[in-house]
Amino acid sequence: MNHRRRSSRSALFLLFCVLSSRTGCSQVLVTENVTAIAGRHAEFSCRVRGADGSPLQWANSDQQTLYFDNKKALRDNRFSLLRHGRAELAIELANVSLSDEGVYICSLFSRPVRTDTATLTVLVAPQPPTLQGDSTELREGDTLAVSCSADQGKPAPSLRWFLRDRELKAGHTTPSEGNGRSYHVSEPTVMETDERMFRASVDLELEVSWLDDGGALVCGVDHPALDKTSLEAQRILHVHYPPRIFVSASSSHPREGQRLDLMCDVQSNPQPSSIHWFRQGANLPENAVISDRRLSFVSLNETDNGTYTCEAENSLGQAQSDYILIVYESHVNFITTPRASPAGVISPF
Repeated sequence: MNHRRRSSRSALFLLFCVLSSRTGCSQVLVTENVTAIAGRHAEFSCRVRGADGSPLQWANSDQQTLYFDNKKALRDNRFSLLRHGRAELAIELANVSLSDEGVYICSLFSRPVRTDTATLTVLVAPQPPTLQGDSTELREGDTLAVSCSADQGKPAPSLRWFLRDRELKAGHTTPSEGNGRSYHVSEPTVMETDERMFRASVDLELEVSWLDDGGALVCGVDHPALDKTSLEAQRILHVHYPPRIFVSASSSHPREGQRLDLMCDVQSNPQPSSIHWFRQGANLPENAVISDRRLSFVSLNETDNGTYTCEAENSLGQAQSDYILIVYESHVNFITTPRASPAGVISPF
């Protein structure tokens, strides 16, 4: 029933068009606003609903005719014809520039003449960002103050900070139980530099950790004109800190007669001036051999039991780490269960 009603209405509409042919049926122009990246192309399409074959024209904001049907009017080689038919006129503008931005007019030369507009918005990718601020030579616990800015973007670029591939988001974070850091990312500052072009900047204050030594501090740019291209500026941080020592053993259950290696892993900047092994309360056993940072027991026995200490020193301080050695009898069996991998260094974030 509803279908019959719709069919009847359509028939009445067509009959009305025929009866009113002296003034023309109702025709509707359809255009869409266009966004294009500077240096690329923009497509303008003007479609006609209820087309009667009347001529179509595209003109720019200066009322200069670009195309009249399929005939080119303006001597600008950047414009070309894409499609032309009874119900559509589509043209393309190559190598778009900011000066092309504005309102483009499609006209249908029926009676009366009908017009519709399409606004061209041009996106301009910003220049690569630049960093200004403190030196990258720092000491653990220092506060790094640095600013990142990117110029000549339209619209204004968005800036983000990353340290060791982790984002430092806007706001303020304070240390928590030794796991964390204090930093502050400012709200972005945006200013218009030239007509319709913008500059954005954002500041970072960061309390550096020894874990940041050798890490990349990166300012990245987000902008709709970049597509998948990335713009960034980076600095490699050099953080000076006293030694950090980690002692590991080649066996978790050393037994009599076995070989055991204790490794002293030292991290520091500058490099340690000295690394020493000693045994608390006694001399090192005769079967113990020191090679670089390794303390090796060729053949363990119970007299090797004790606390062994690795000590390292550089110009900023000294550090020690202990290993308690318990030598088990050779016939002792251990029931092993799956263990999680040893925890790595905790991230300061």
